[in-house]
Amino acid sequence: MKRLSVLLLTLLLFISCSDDDSELPSEFEVMFEEFWSDFDRLYPYFEIKGIDWDSARTASLVDIRAGISGTEFESLLAELSLSLRDLHVSLQTPSGLHQYSKRDQFPANLPDSAINYLTDIKMDDDVLQFGTIENSTIGYLRIKTFTGDHIAFDPIFQELLENEIVPSKSALILDVRENGGGNEAIGGVLAVKLLDEEKEYKLTRRRDGAGRNDFTNWESAVLPSLDPVGWTNPIIVLTNRGCYSSTESFVLMMRQIPNTMIIGDITGGATGSPEEFILDNGWAYRISTVQTASPDIRIIEDQGVVPDVFVSNTDESYEQGRDLMLERAIELLN
Repeated sequence: MKRLSVLLLTLLLFISCSDDDSELPSEFEVMFEEFWSDFDRLYPYFEIKGIDWDSARTASLVDIRAGISGTEFESLLAELSLSLRDLHVSLQTPSGLHQYSKRDQFPANLPDSAINYLTDIKMDDDVLQFGTIENSTIGYLRIKTFTGDHIAFDPIFQELLENEIVPSKSALILDVRENGGGNEAIGGVLAVKLLDEEKEYKLTRRRDGAGRNDFTNWESAVLPSLDPVGWTNPIIVLTNRGCYSSTESFVLMMRQIPNTMIIGDITGGATGSPEEFILDNGWAYRISTVQTASPDIRIIEDQGVVPDVFVSNTDESYEQGRDLMLERAIELLN
């Protein structure tokens, strides 16, 4: 009888321990593991950026298991996102957007003063600005954004090329400074009209396997030649550190156009093709999923596209309303 009582007591203790959820992972820990694992599975730049993702997990779990508030958990995920130094990585919560920025680390080289050099302005809105460089036959086209439907841009670019640029301009300046990117196909709509034969303009690859250095083979991105306008005159593309993502792809496209030169500052170096994920609490996060390189396999992330001719504005020139980058382009075209 005594032995039976001991067995019953042991069984009750076992049941009591089984009901104790103190050893189960907390809601924060479960969400963190999902967040960390998605990056671990997809993110392509750990080695390039020198990120020890395993150590980040270990340190984060120590904090989570010690007990943290919802605000502290948000800060933890935000800091982890920012540690990747990637403009395409972000965390969106009800309190705001957590996203890395490096724009203030470099000279602004803004295109604001370019209008002082223009005459016969035919177009100037939130997307495009087109005119002629004063006292010349050089066309100037600023593309302020690549956001929107590329189909809508097709007739606009066609009209500019056929009715304005090809008939009367001796050269063309394409200004994409401060263009943060968007839809890569918009730049393609213009580039294919200037190209007389198919050209490879960039390479891409994704993670493929459990290892952080397991990738697919490089895949070639090809720019076709569609309805070329027969333009053979010089083109200069103006760039600065505010050129990101799809704008950098456009610069790589223009590199394939004959008689074209890139002038200005290095582009921003941010290429990720991000995908979005949602945690159980509704927080959204974006992860870069693609490595992008030039045809000679120069990674664009953090490195940018280097111009053929480096020129920078100064605080003094900006205050004077001068644009030294544009002036250099005009000088080379005259």
